[in-house]
Amino acid sequence: MATPQGTPSSQPQPSMLEDRPSGILDTQPNRAPLRSLPEIMLSRHHVAAFAPDPVPDDVLESILKLGLWAPSDFNLQPWRFIVVRDPAQRHLLMRAAADHTVVGEAPVVIIALGLAEAWRRTMDAIFATDALLGELDPDELEDRKQRAEAFMTTQDPAVWLTRQTMVAVTQMVLAAEAYGLGTALVEQFDPDVIRREFDIPDEGEVVVLLALGRAVDVPPPRPARFTVDAVVFRDRFGAPWSP
Repeated sequence: MATPQGTPSSQPQPSMLEDRPSGILDTQPNRAPLRSLPEIMLSRHHVAAFAPDPVPDDVLESILKLGLWAPSDFNLQPWRFIVVRDPAQRHLLMRAAADHTVVGEAPVVIIALGLAEAWRRTMDAIFATDALLGELDPDELEDRKQRAEAFMTTQDPAVWLTRQTMVAVTQMVLAAEAYGLGTALVEQFDPDVIRREFDIPDEGEVVVLLALGRAVDVPPPRPARFTVDAVVFRDRFGAPWSP
């Protein structure tokens, strides 16, 4: 059985914190400009089939770095990600995901999870680094720690981990699409099997699987969406929206 603390090498160290990631690619692999955010949001769809073409290491690294720069409550960053590229491991993951074909086809599948107790182990290092970088007044370290601990007593761990982790996953999705890749989010899986087969600690909450690679399917017709006036309200529920 996996231990709640994980192995020593799996624990982030203070030296692993940084104030800005380096090496983020500013073009697609073919040197074409990155796709714009509005274009991505209006055209992105769940990919039904992936080509076996590998995702370049520098592209994958950029996607991961951009995802990790998502915001989180008190900057606690409870998320963890397992990048599955080995075909045998992807097949194993596919079996745990109701034989969802995209999990077996995509050259990269990311297991996104949150660790329920990780924030306790990393909070001091995070806050100390924030103070060192000038993001936090050193005199406020203890107060911030107390506020974070008090806040966490009000949270349902599984819900909180899902909310936090999905913000980072969403940034990874947008980054992958900007680099010209297709993506598919898979929510049907057996979390207990994934925990066991991928050595995830018992405290781990498996949130979603993100498959990414070059899409080979034809984008489906864009389904109709409600208008802003239909689902957005002004100041209180039911009050008509107006800009």
